[in-house]
Amino acid sequence: MKFSYRYYCKEDKKDWDNFVLKDSVNGTFLQTKNFLDYHPVQRFSDCSVLILYKENLIGVVPACIEQKEDQKIFVSHKGSTFGGIVLHGKYYSAQYLNEIINGLEIFLKNEGFSKVLLKITPDIFCGKNSGLFQYILRSRGYDSYEEISTYIDFERYEKDITMNFTSRRRRALKSGLKTEAVFKELTSRESIEELYMVLCDNLKRYDTAPVHSIEELFEFKEKRLQNIVCFWGVYVEENIIAGSMTFDFGNVLHTQYLAAKRDDLCPNAMTVLYYYLIDYAIRKGYSKLSWGIATEDRGKILNENLLIFKESFGSDFGINRTFYKVIR
Repeated sequence: MKFSYRYYCKEDKKDWDNFVLKDSVNGTFLQTKNFLDYHPVQRFSDCSVLILYKENLIGVVPACIEQKEDQKIFVSHKGSTFGGIVLHGKYYSAQYLNEIINGLEIFLKNEGFSKVLLKITPDIFCGKNSGLFQYILRSRGYDSYEEISTYIDFERYEKDITMNFTSRRRRALKSGLKTEAVFKELTSRESIEELYMVLCDNLKRYDTAPVHSIEELFEFKEKRLQNIVCFWGVYVEENIIAGSMTFDFGNVLHTQYLAAKRDDLCPNAMTVLYYYLIDYAIRKGYSKLSWGIATEDRGKILNENLLIFKESFGSDFGINRTFYKVIR
């Protein structure tokens, strides 16, 4: 069996997105062009690849070019949390996968790339686990770096939410709920802007800023991700004290942003926010609630306090892996 490879062009958008959302076993909305195209054209040098067999689309690789001195690097698209090779279920098998990856490497060598970096989709977002992908990549000489993530698996969760918490977290929740905090979805631009200011204030403490601008968040809400993105706020006396932006991955609810004020109105605002998000996810029938990673600098730095905090809600741990290889 021989596979062919070519670069993405804008005429492929409909076929690409239909494939990712309907035919792939490890694709999510994050790898669709509908999502990736929110980035201005000049932000990244797109070099996404289509994988075909007899003119049938059987795989896609969302990617961009990273130039480092004399190195031209093929990188999982920087505009998405993860990317890697997204495959049709029929071809995610030991029979085909090694050949597909080998063919991709040959294509990229011929295009002048000297290194490949593939950030694979974490298992909790996949129709099939990534074990075969990881083994084949390792066997082909790829190294990797790891980031630790946390999530709640509701199949292993006690029905009484607080019974999953540590005793310290239960005490913090009890104190926080005494403030008569109200949890609600944010739908107006004004309320989303309020949440964004809380988020910006949070991140200033760490000399950083949100990945997305406020206008990009409005675009998600009003155009690209209408049924996927939601915004949430915790209020005390009509004042927002904490909030989150979530992404709906079908069976998994993922928290993209979590932020709380340092406010005497509710000193345990973040604990209250986590509790209400857990309660919401259970009521809506999600199988998992993802809190995201607790590492920085490609996994080299562990935010231990953040990890311990997330763990205190009864969270499980996952590993997000990025594989890389010099190909010439």
